[in-house]
Amino acid sequence: MGKVTLMMISLSLLVLLLAGFASGAGRNSANEPAADTALSASSPEQLSRSLDLLASAGREVTAAGSPLRLVVKWQGEYSNEAAGTDSTNAAASAQALLNKDITSGAQAAFNEDVTSGDPVSLNEDAAFGTKALSITEATTAAPAVSNAEATAEAQTLSPATSADPSAAAARLADQLGLGKLMTAEEDGHVTYRASRPLDSASTNSLFWSEMGQGTSYVIVTVETQDLLQAAGFQAAAAYAGAQVLAAGITPQWNASLQGMSSLQGSPREALERVQGTIAERLNGLEPAESYGDVATYSRTYSVKDAQRVVNSGEHRIALQAAVHQNSNDSSNRVTIGLPLITIEY
Repeated sequence: MGKVTLMMISLSLLVLLLAGFASGAGRNSANEPAADTALSASSPEQLSRSLDLLASAGREVTAAGSPLRLVVKWQGEYSNEAAGTDSTNAAASAQALLNKDITSGAQAAFNEDVTSGDPVSLNEDAAFGTKALSITEATTAAPAVSNAEATAEAQTLSPATSADPSAAAARLADQLGLGKLMTAEEDGHVTYRASRPLDSASTNSLFWSEMGQGTSYVIVTVETQDLLQAAGFQAAAAYAGAQVLAAGITPQWNASLQGMSSLQGSPREALERVQGTIAERLNGLEPAESYGDVATYSRTYSVKDAQRVVNSGEHRIALQAAVHQNSNDSSNRVTIGLPLITIEY
């Protein structure tokens, strides 16, 4: 797929993402009905709203001024047979989104301060004070493209090219701006890796593993060591998701935030207070499973109406929180994951 079409896919998803900020910013009355936003597990818009929640809760339960590490992963399976069709369909869907008149509402959101409102569910607007990248800044490099040009460019991707996983991996790395792939064999599988810095504290990386029988497993990670200093992080995370989708992969995302806790006491006591903070921002938070030892306490939660979930026994898990106590100075480190923590805690 050409760069113009991929830029369109990214732009359309980013515009949709930003439109979510506009609707969230405007809902200040308790009597105003919630927006009808049926978001899928692979939606960059759903990710953006969840990151707002995560960042807001994280700022409240971590020590003032301490760095907030945030790791976002897009992951899914690549099929050689489906790649060409899926990529063309993704381009068509992006073009349809571009034809929707939502840009003006998204742009209006940048002119206002977005503040936290009533508790929300994970499939509703959740604007908690994070300002997004200006749509003007995000799209200055995107030329105008007609429907005919977009369709023609999408169809230039031949089945033979799509069926080559190494070529597909290289193409995705190129669209992400990661440069040359490093190829290796790990645990009997051919793997491809690439990464680049986004700023002094943030990185973007690709891991691609051939699994055999025409399939590969792909993980694209966007990470910052200090969210408070990473002004364009949400835009970068949404763009990465758009590129994965454009590559013919239907990804799912997960996000993990970590920082030094402002809460003292045992890990379990600190976690109870973290839970209280999250419950103030999120309707329908219900504890599911817990784990604890001397230094760590972790708990998973179901959340009413959450769409990004994983199954664990009888539970549909949408969030995990954990607190680990440092044995040297008794400080607590808090980690929150949606739907699960995927980093060491």
